[in-house]
Amino acid sequence: MSESDKASRFALIILTTLCITYIVENFLRSAAGALTPVLISELGITHGAMGLLTTAFFLVYGLMQVPAGLLGDSYGPRKTIIWSTAVTVVGVFLFWINHSYMVLFVAQFLVGIGSSTFYINSVKLMLEWFPRNWKATAVGIMSASSGIGNTLAYMGFPLIYEAYGDWRAFYLLMGIILLLNWVMNLFLLKDKNHANGGIKLRDMLDSVIRVIKNPDMRLYIIAYAFRSTNFVFGVWMTQFLIDTKGFTYVQAGQIT
Repeated sequence: MSESDKASRFALIILTTLCITYIVENFLRSAAGALTPVLISELGITHGAMGLLTTAFFLVYGLMQVPAGLLGDSYGPRKTIIWSTAVTVVGVFLFWINHSYMVLFVAQFLVGIGSSTFYINSVKLMLEWFPRNWKATAVGIMSASSGIGNTLAYMGFPLIYEAYGDWRAFYLLMGIILLLNWVMNLFLLKDKNHANGGIKLRDMLDSVIRVIKNPDMRLYIIAYAFRSTNFVFGVWMTQFLIDTKGFTYVQAGQIT
């Protein structure tokens, strides 16, 4: 087998294991929204408190996007993905094992931190390993896999809960898959380019300022901010359909 063939095969292996990670992380991103009716009932909380619980994920996820790229440049995408996914795994098992609102809030916060660095660093890995004519295709395949995770959450939780009256075993199963996948990533992921080493706060601030000052980037920033309203619909659609239309949990999950 030629070196080119070996590199292509290794690139496909990287894409496969990264897709698994991204599927589970998108499942976790959607989990709180999919479980909104159940958690409001189980915890006896208001809709506002439930909104705060989901915000724990999205707020830190958004704030971490700038340092996420800088961490990849400084320490390499492999190391960044490995350490951040470890944080996600801790958050997942904390969410699964506890019934306290505050502990679930902390768990969501940890899952948000851990998930936040994955996408940009996985893209960086694929751009390093895939040949020029396959780079966009590889990124597109991984991005498309996010829909599998979202569907598993919004369809899986209602079906499992209706059948067994519990959601935690399903959540635990996905956590175990993520843990096994973390072990895969530990052995399979490799950086092709050398990391810069170290990260300086001054460099991070300078990078943010340069991006904001770039007039070509402003429209993208505004457009992406509006695009993020999709997550609002995703989080609350299930509960809205149950409250206002009288749909069952399963029916609302199917529509969402």
